[in-house]
Amino acid sequence: MKHPAASDFGAAQDLLQQGKLVVMPTDTIYGVIASAFHQKAIGNLYKLRREDTAKPFIILIADRSDIQLFGIEASPLVQERLDRLWPGPTSIALECPDPEYAYLHRRHNSLAFRVPDYPELRHFLRQTGTLAAPSANLAGQLPATTVAEAEAYFGSQVAAYIDGGPIAGSASRLIALSPDGSEQILRP
Repeated sequence: MKHPAASDFGAAQDLLQQGKLVVMPTDTIYGVIASAFHQKAIGNLYKLRREDTAKPFIILIADRSDIQLFGIEASPLVQERLDRLWPGPTSIALECPDPEYAYLHRRHNSLAFRVPDYPELRHFLRQTGTLAAPSANLAGQLPATTVAEAEAYFGSQVAAYIDGGPIAGSASRLIALSPDGSEQILRP
């Protein structure tokens, strides 16, 4: 993967703040992203991907403290576990029953977060805020490994494509963590 230019990230930041959708590389695969706090953008993301609207998206955060933005207070056991797994390719589902975030957790009362192992992306997240970031594909299709593949899926429905070169990664591992620190693997 090549690292996109800072100017690419700057243009994407403006679009995301306007509620637009952007395809960009993450530390694992290409994602199609939207501001996690822009409800209309999240709705558009579900429509774009033709996604089951009951399935929550993974949310990229800059660091562990960002979970507090969603009213989540991690127990010391959970904090310790998060510090061992992040940054990295593991997404962690945490309890989030707050109805304010129902448009994100889709009545599952939990949200999955990931701190990417990609310093430029974490810096970008500090500028934009948290981002919903499902893989860049239509539901049930293979994730895009290049910008050209993502464009074939979405065309002009996405405001910008940030090219990170070919990415042959895989989706993040997904683990549900309970307040007592126990875990359940949801996706290996």
